[in-house]
Amino acid sequence: MKDAPSAERAVVDQWRTLLSPNHDERAEAEALRRQLESCTAGCGAVDAALYLSRQHGGHRVACVGSREFPTLLDGSGASCAAMRRTDLLGGAVLVHADGDAAPTRDSPELVMLGAAATVVAMKRRQHAQSMSSMARGVEFMALYEVGLALASVLDLGAVGEGILSRALMLLECPMGALYLLDGAEFTLAASRADAIGRFSMEDVDVDALRSGHDGLAISPLTNAGSVLAVPIESEGAVRGLLVVGSPAGRADDLPARFSDTSRRTLTLFANQAAIAINTARLHQASLEQERTEQDVRTAAGIQRRLLPDAMPRIPGFDVVGWSRPARVVGGDYYAVSAVGPGGWVIAVGDVVGKGI
Repeated sequence: MKDAPSAERAVVDQWRTLLSPNHDERAEAEALRRQLESCTAGCGAVDAALYLSRQHGGHRVACVGSREFPTLLDGSGASCAAMRRTDLLGGAVLVHADGDAAPTRDSPELVMLGAAATVVAMKRRQHAQSMSSMARGVEFMALYEVGLALASVLDLGAVGEGILSRALMLLECPMGALYLLDGAEFTLAASRADAIGRFSMEDVDVDALRSGHDGLAISPLTNAGSVLAVPIESEGAVRGLLVVGSPAGRADDLPARFSDTSRRTLTLFANQAAIAINTARLHQASLEQERTEQDVRTAAGIQRRLLPDAMPRIPGFDVVGWSRPARVVGGDYYAVSAVGPGGWVIAVGDVVGKGI
């Protein structure tokens, strides 16, 4: 047995570990085990387990003795029917019921154990929140870098391939597809698996997808076991659909394969994708307009070459010809030509159709 000073130093060391701002899960678990050992020794129990409180039960963090205890402690009490349970602040203690005594709620050791459990539970929640914040920071940085990369691509086909490949990289998915809305149908723009070529808007409940539910009446990825889809929207209108999935038959092929975090990440990425698609479409429209304007300029040059550069001199007449189109290309035509000795033909017309 430890002498009194040694026991006191051990308790001080345990609380120093528990109250340290640094999160050391292994050291905290050992401190809790020693606290549990002191608590059970005070009441004569041999086999006991400590559980930290969770939303729907508890998770085992420390054991003393040689008997088995469940890893999880549910709220129904079914998992501890053959054991004695004592609830405490921040958790619960289980002891085997065949003759073992159980700590009472008003024992000093149990109060100290409850305080220790509460401290550790608070530190773990704080650590989880800190890690979640760091993960969100990394996520947003990745999305920002992806947005910059997509913004530098102006070809619509290359943008579609880039959107899909980066979405699969962000969510670590092996398969996916990108669809763009064409009239009342979603048309396949890029894919990394066997995917349906097109399907109707009626097969998609966009409101359900926005709220985090399954809004697909069909599975765009034909061999997928689980699928996550989010709409690509711009200015309040749906522009496309981004779908990722995992193959059927994999160990992780479960309804919860895609978490709320995955859905949020893909939704944020879809917002970046919408900007890139709009930019590429504007660039494509600009190129098409430039080609059209070049065609019009070519047609105007051809029209000017069809008109005479100068009018002939006809004795007794002043002949003048002039045309100025209201737009770049007009439809007016005129010409004056000699026909035989002393004869002249004047032609005036309006050409149907413009362009080249």
